[in-house]
Amino acid sequence: MGAARQWGIVRAPDGGFDYADFVRTAIEAGQTENGVFAARIMWGTMDELVDHLGEMR
Repeated sequence: MGAARQWGIVRAPDGGFDYADFVRTAIEAGQTENGVFAARIMWGTMDELVDHLGEMR
């Protein structure tokens, strides 16, 4: 994933990365000066996103 590389997120030997790190970094990188963040979620990845966000608890 290009964003993970661009943001310096450490990748595991299998190429994966910690999803929580990715989400935190995406929010930080995408916030406006007043803290607003928005994201477009593609329907085809909704289940994957929900599964991973559930792991972040």
